[in-house]
Amino acid sequence: MVRADFLAVSLIFQVQPAVALDAFACVRDLLPISTAASFQIKREAVESPFMAAADFIVFPEIEQNTLSGFFVYSATKASYFDTVQSKQNNATPRPLSELLPTAMHTLYEMVAQPDGLETLTLQYLPGFETLESTHSGPVFLGSSLLPVIGAFVSRSGDSLRQVYNNPVEAGEGSLKKWIYGHTTRKPATAEEIQIRLQLMTLSTLHPKSPEQIREPLQNELKLRKRWLQSHNLDEAAFKKLTHAMETTCRE
Repeated sequence: MVRADFLAVSLIFQVQPAVALDAFACVRDLLPISTAASFQIKREAVESPFMAAADFIVFPEIEQNTLSGFFVYSATKASYFDTVQSKQNNATPRPLSELLPTAMHTLYEMVAQPDGLETLTLQYLPGFETLESTHSGPVFLGSSLLPVIGAFVSRSGDSLRQVYNNPVEAGEGSLKKWIYGHTTRKPATAEEIQIRLQLMTLSTLHPKSPEQIREPLQNELKLRKRWLQSHNLDEAAFKKLTHAMETTCRE
């Protein structure tokens, strides 16, 4: 039996236009409602987006299984970064794709000012992997997802291997455990690991057109809406979705 709230979700999207007036605000509000979609949606050239500094949506760009750039969106601007430069004097700019795993396991802390005022800080630990699951997202009926016609069904705890795993979301403890497990000469415990930090600035060496920069956000909006149409949400998440479709996602 199909739940009434699933039919209501389908109806909401049927009466809404395909593209919202404010793609940034709409995607921002859909992200926490459709957490599981982050690990099931197939994207081209980018990985799952995440919120940074509460005011930015960030998409890691991936080329040949390597982090090559960041698409960054705020309420007022869309930006693209593909180059880093150490804050040391006379440091040479380097493509992001050159930051590869090393025995030192350096944690790069990269800063930019996409809007010209507020500073955005992103972290990157090349090679770092963390298990992702749907347990922190909205509660799904039955198992992790309620089977519906044409829907992708997964089990709770399914993981997605990603090139970029946000160190900020993982936390210092998880980073130390990972470095400890990948270090030959190590202290007695993971807590004694000293994380090697390197400060960098983000810039752009190969600019993209405004249309290319907007594309990941616009695609995510369509993909999230399509995903929500084929999955049942619990009551709390459904209320949040209804509110979003009446406000930020309303044409």
